[in-house]
Amino acid sequence: MPEPPAPAPPAPDAPPSACPGGAPAADERVPLVRAAVRILVEAAVYRIRKHEAGNLLGTVSLLIARGATIPELAVRTTFAGILNLFIYLFNDLFDVRLDLASPGKDPTKSEFLSRHRRAAAFALALMFVVLLAMALLHARILVVALLVCVALDFIYSGWLKRVAFVDVVLNAAWGFSMTLCGVLERDLAHSLKLAGFLGLVAACFEVIQVIRDAPTDRAAGLRTTGTVLGTRGSRWLFRVLALGTGAYAVALLHSWAALALVLALLLPLAPARASRTWDLARVLFGLVWIALLLRV
Repeated sequence: MPEPPAPAPPAPDAPPSACPGGAPAADERVPLVRAAVRILVEAAVYRIRKHEAGNLLGTVSLLIARGATIPELAVRTTFAGILNLFIYLFNDLFDVRLDLASPGKDPTKSEFLSRHRRAAAFALALMFVVLLAMALLHARILVVALLVCVALDFIYSGWLKRVAFVDVVLNAAWGFSMTLCGVLERDLAHSLKLAGFLGLVAACFEVIQVIRDAPTDRAAGLRTTGTVLGTRGSRWLFRVLALGTGAYAVALLHSWAALALVLALLLPLAPARASRTWDLARVLFGLVWIALLLRV
């Protein structure tokens, strides 16, 4: 029986073949819009898995507690969600080279973002246009929230994220400005005090994060609060901030339930246990936040 003919060699100008399973080859670029959608989805999923979207829950709960209407709740929740995604993606784009070298990051996600920076920039520009249009049509305070958040994110991601102590201060400012999405103009005085509380909470969580990232930041030669103070110094900074947050709530929001934040002194703070501490702190600060909304 004659042997079957050998397969013909590929043409010299044939495009790169796909990887097994139909996935594109590593050097094959995905169309701009499709790449932008994938980048947005991956940024959102990563933050949800890391439990880093807590300020969105704070905004929504503030709106509900302070009597937002259904349309206000829908518009402002959508606005806050898109703004969160904008901030996270902007930060990821600045940090993509560090993430590629970090063993704790998803290499597939970082490599895709690195190869498709134009798509990420397109997604950011589109989100900014949508956010600005929503803010102009709905409420002036959303314009303030948008511009302040974007300015802080640019300064933080581009430079001051690597400056010890300033990183914590900027996160407090960012936590406050993000919460402006849930501040109703007719309830300005009290809601701004509540936003101030969440700003202090954001500073507390930034300290947990710099403790978690200290080993990789130190290996990369970065000067952050975690690398300058070390674990012991950062631990004391967290305790001072937590007690200060409780004192703020007692003095300005007249809530004795905020005294429960003294329990933050018992939280374990070390790089290896920082993720667990993050979840425990979310429970503690979350319960105090609910008490503040209920005026307990």
